[in-house]
Amino acid sequence: MRAGEVIIQALSSFGYPVKPNRYDGSERKYFTYNYADERGSDFGDNEPGIILCNMQIHFFLPEYTESDGQRAKNSYTREKNQIREALFAAGFTYPEVTVLTETDNNSIHIIYECDITEEREEV
Repeated sequence: MRAGEVIIQALSSFGYPVKPNRYDGSERKYFTYNYADERGSDFGDNEPGIILCNMQIHFFLPEYTESDGQRAKNSYTREKNQIREALFAAGFTYPEVTVLTETDNNSIHIIYECDITEEREEV
């Protein structure tokens, strides 16, 4: 199974869109993912047996939510941790997490970086 397919399967239970590279929809919470690096691994006879994929999974969510008519800070810590555990349970290395605040669109951007292997496809 390809890394992108594993990501989609691991994150589908959250109910948010999961798209490679870019999301152009209207949902306020969504995931994107990209290959940060791919390299051969598990060499034998000078050929790689598998491909080691370093993946970046991005979770975007609004910084503020409407609560009782007031803008209230969004509490995302629990969901952030659940996503990390879901990726780890799906076979990724334990993700490194970076949290960014994007002030231009009042959103939080959480980046999960982790590795997984793919079978080598000979062409």
